[in-house]
Formats: sequence, structure tokens, C-alpha cells
Amino acid sequence: MTRTIRSMINRRALALSLAASLVAGTALATDLVPGTQIGTSALEIVSALAAQGYEVIEYEHETDEIEVEAEKDGQRLKLEINPTNGEITKVKARSR
Repeated sequence: MTRTIRSMINRRALALSLAASLVAGTALATDLVPGTQIGTSALEIVSALAAQGYEVIEYEHETDEIEVEAEKDGQRLKLEINPTNGEITKVKARSR
């Protein structure tokens, strides 16, 4: 294989890798929807939210649900989570 062809293949591979990582980053930002498993413990939930850039403002663990309020870029989310399986059951978004 000539150097030019190899260089073109490497550039295409790099472009595909960048495109895939951009798509994956976009998917992460929208993962906070009902049905998504986020965790059953405070550590798991706070870590999952922090990984997406959210700061947890309030955390309540009751017997039948976990309620979490988190904020990112002036947007607040209130999440209700099933404590048994860690699935988000409800999401409410509001601006501050």
C-alpha cells in the first residue's frame, strides 16, 4: 500500500472515530429519560449525574421511590427513581 493511500485511510478512520464520539456524547446528554437505569444507591445516582455534568441539589430516599433534584447550566431536573431496579420513572425539567 502506498503512503498516500495509507494516509487517506488513517484520516477517514480518525474522522469516523470523531463522529462516533460526538454521537455518543449527544446520546449521553439525553439519557435522563423514563426507563433509563441510573442506580439504586446515592453514590451510583450522584456519580451518574455528575458524569453528565449535573450537580445534585437534593436527594430523598423513601421506601417506594427516590427523588433527586439536579442542576446543570441553569436547568433543573427533578427525577423520580424506582429504588428496586434504579430506573428513572419520571422526569420534570424547569429553568431556574
